[in-house]
Amino acid sequence: FLHAAIIVALLALPYYVFYPHYFIGGDDSRIFTVFPHLFLEHIAPYSWFHLSSFGTNNPGQFFIPLTAVISIVQLLVHSQMIVSYLFFSLPLILGFIYFELLATYILPENSPTEAFIGALLYIASPIMIVMQWSIFLTSVWLIGLFPALVFYYLRFVSEKQIKYLYISCILSL
Repeated sequence: FLHAAIIVALLALPYYVFYPHYFIGGDDSRIFTVFPHLFLEHIAPYSWFHLSSFGTNNPGQFFIPLTAVISIVQLLVHSQMIVSYLFFSLPLILGFIYFELLATYILPENSPTEAFIGALLYIASPIMIVMQWSIFLTSVWLIGLFPALVFYYLRFVSEKQIKYLYISCILSL
């Protein structure tokens, strides 16, 4: 019950912080999260041309997988604000879930409380709030990705099943 309450609270967090405004992100290049379909229509098909970059020559093609997922979700939900808030909460939720899974996997058995507290401290530590959540740049997605990749890597090493590497490859897109 407590896990579900934390996830619901993380989903509701943007409504408390940003409502009734859109959340674009830490810089003006985040407009692709609000209008992903237009971004996908007008992106340059190659990365060597200087007009296809964000900021300091970060190629725009880097954002195609995430933008495609956001575009598909917007087709299903039909509300840009809900999708924007969902994608603000998603790194928090993924970081919480995967850090808890990782801690549960690494720690000795019968330690779910320590894993739960560790996951809460991971997503709500002051350094995360000041350095990541307050500016919300692209690197914020690593908060959910790092524990997921380490978790699936450890599962691959211990169980020797290639499916965990495939899951890691899909997540790293």
